[in-house]
Order: sequence, then structure tokens, then C-alpha cells
Amino acid sequence: IQLITDKNEVISSTIINESQTLKFKNLPPKKYIVRAIFDTNYNGFWDTGSYLQKIQPEKVQYYSTPLELRANWELNETFILN
Repeated sequence: IQLITDKNEVISSTIINESQTLKFKNLPPKKYIVRAIFDTNYNGFWDTGSYLQKIQPEKVQYYSTPLELRANWELNETFILN
């Protein structure tokens, strides 16, 4: 799971296996996007695939709406990934 800015800067990256609670603390106020990368070969990073070997790239899923974090606010969101 990656927390990125609207300019694709990775703020935080966390590896999870199953249902888990993540906490991102002390973030500056701005808009954030949550991205999930499904690491099917468990190597720790996103693989682009190979046309010649007929291997598809690993699946990437984005949360449907950007999250706007304001100063001195807490934000609780629930994500369900398929």
C-alpha cells in the first residue's frame, strides 16, 4: 500500500498481507492518493511484465477519490480491495 501525493511522490509505502489497520501519522495537510500494488511474485516491488515472455504487469489499484487532509484533523477511511 502506498500513500502518494497528487504529483506521484511516494510519502509512505507499507507491505501488508491480509486485513490490517494502517496509520499514517503527522502528515502535512494536502491531498493524498492511496495506491495498492498486488505483488504476485512477492519480490517487494512492482514488475512491469514482459511482452516476449507473455507475462502481464502486476495489478495496481487506486482508491476512487483523493483524500484531502486538513490541519489538525483526523481522517478514518476503510478500503476494500478486490
